[in-house]
Amino acid sequence: MSIDPKFGRYCDRCGKVMETAHKLHLDKEYCGGCYKYLFKAAACVLCNGRTIAHKNEMEPVCSACTRSSRTCLRCDKPVPRAGLLIDQRPVCPSCVPYFKEAQKCARCERVTSRLSTMPSAGVFEKICDSCRNKETHATCSVCRKYRKVGCHREDASAVCADCVHDSTATHACPDCGTQVPGKGASRCRACLNRVALEREVKLTSAMFAHYWVVVLWSRFAMWMHARSLGNPRLLGNIRDHQPFFERIDAEYSSALDLNGPALLQLFGTGVLRRHLLPVQFLTEELDIHLRSEDKSDASEAARITELLIAAKRQPWNELLQAYHQALMKSALSPRSVRTYLSNAALFCASANVGNEAWPAGRLEHYLEAKPGARNSLSRFITFCRSARGWKVQMPPKGVVVRPLADPVRSARKLRDLISNVEETGIASASQDVLGSILAESLGFPKAVVLSSTATDFQVTLDAVTYFYGKERICIPQELDPYARRFVEMLVK
Repeated sequence: MSIDPKFGRYCDRCGKVMETAHKLHLDKEYCGGCYKYLFKAAACVLCNGRTIAHKNEMEPVCSACTRSSRTCLRCDKPVPRAGLLIDQRPVCPSCVPYFKEAQKCARCERVTSRLSTMPSAGVFEKICDSCRNKETHATCSVCRKYRKVGCHREDASAVCADCVHDSTATHACPDCGTQVPGKGASRCRACLNRVALEREVKLTSAMFAHYWVVVLWSRFAMWMHARSLGNPRLLGNIRDHQPFFERIDAEYSSALDLNGPALLQLFGTGVLRRHLLPVQFLTEELDIHLRSEDKSDASEAARITELLIAAKRQPWNELLQAYHQALMKSALSPRSVRTYLSNAALFCASANVGNEAWPAGRLEHYLEAKPGARNSLSRFITFCRSARGWKVQMPPKGVVVRPLADPVRSARKLRDLISNVEETGIASASQDVLGSILAESLGFPKAVVLSSTATDFQVTLDAVTYFYGKERICIPQELDPYARRFVEMLVK
């Protein structure tokens, strides 16, 4: 192509400026005058037909003979009609995308070299083949095939071009003879599934090292086909269960090693639940049964493993591991071990247990929020006391120090109560006010303190002690006058 930056396109022979070239020959452009001078009528050396060729061409060939003998630059197939010319060498329409630069689709923004417009459908931007097919193709409501739409019914359902004229047309399946909707010679869904499964089994059998697994895999595919002949998702379901058989092939060298306990040990209940269909197949075909007790034990073992893994990076990991070893040595069921261990892990996380015992009151506060964990935690508390030497114990039942809902508010209330008593004098203070002071300071409900009797207190010259169940609480020195006055009022 000859183009001058200043004047534009020009003829390669005479240099005349022209808008369009009259003839393009061997990458050179010629104007109309030069064309008449350079190109003369001649006889084709192949077909002896009339053609127009360059006057210096010794063996002229007509356009028809040129097209009949040329091949694609990429695939070497005959190219009667070229989709692209690269250095005078043709490219067939199928190979054109391989010579184009990949660009984004104007609709789905997928990067591809197969972009085109479709003015007949009102699409003038370049779109990919998938978006193009959405404009013209749909699943036919008659034959259920994805074809070019011929028309739409009143209910907006699509009908393909073959079914437009005869929506009741049927044909016999070439394999089984079943009547299939629509024209043509396609198979029914059951036969399509069978052929697809046979092809899939043939392709995937090469990845198995043992022949007995190949047989098992093939029988499973046919077993699935017999269960749901016309399921369109059948091939996808088979592929979802392929890793199950790959794992069996890698683990076992003989079919005799395949049994219920072995499957539980290899896969666990979670994986077996995802591959329920292969498990049913093994039960029906090979009489391999999984007992509910074994599945329950395996599930509990898996949950125990998850608990221990979750505690790996926690301060209480060493304590929990030792507690787990102690539980495994006792005659407990896996469910009981998991219950004891999970409750211990939850308490350790709540109290942030490390290498030292938890602070006083943490266990009481935890049991107040989760009273159902008392029985499970009692074994853990005993283990900490015996194995670690910690001075910890379970609080008596019904004796739980409740955490303050709002410590700031409780401190203000206690300050106001003490100020009122100091203004009126401790001798004039009522029993209700004195009980409120003791309840707020000790963290007990007011009703518990007011319902106490004189026998619940031990008064000496040095201190006042309050007995709440099996718990012995020494009243702080700052509250000693209020406690003594309260006990005096209880005696009266």
